[in-house]
Amino acid sequence: MAKSEDGTGILLLLAGIFILRQLMPDQLAKANKALQNAGSKAYEATHPEQAAHADDLPGKAWTKKQLVALARDTGFPDPNTAAAVALAESGGYPGALGDDGNSVGLWQIHMPSHPSYSKADLRDPRKNARAAFSISKAGSTWRWWSAYRSGAYRKYL
Repeated sequence: MAKSEDGTGILLLLAGIFILRQLMPDQLAKANKALQNAGSKAYEATHPEQAAHADDLPGKAWTKKQLVALARDTGFPDPNTAAAVALAESGGYPGALGDDGNSVGLWQIHMPSHPSYSKADLRDPRKNARAAFSISKAGSTWRWWSAYRSGAYRKYL
């Protein structure tokens, strides 16, 4: 956005935020997803040297296959369940925010419950996976995740 002496750019940004907040929740989620995907595509187009890291971008969803590989590399004894929990919690988006911004990343780590993790770290898929591994006691319990308790993760198995 171009700078302006009269603050027009800021006013336009605030107006856009206001309009987005007025959308119904499902419309807001779709608009947010579209904006994230557009941001990812713009980044990929302008940073071709980073192509190997394109899947790390917060706006790009990871597939089940990628999440299973990440869970396996992290050491989860059942990488399919770990990946299913991540998909149910975040839709596979590394930059996903839930609980009014208090839960972050693929496995939606709740920051107030785990203050040793930063939001920036939890947006990194590998760091988020390691946090989930630690919190789940090396994958032995998923009781902290609502998608597991509700059974929502099962549709991703």
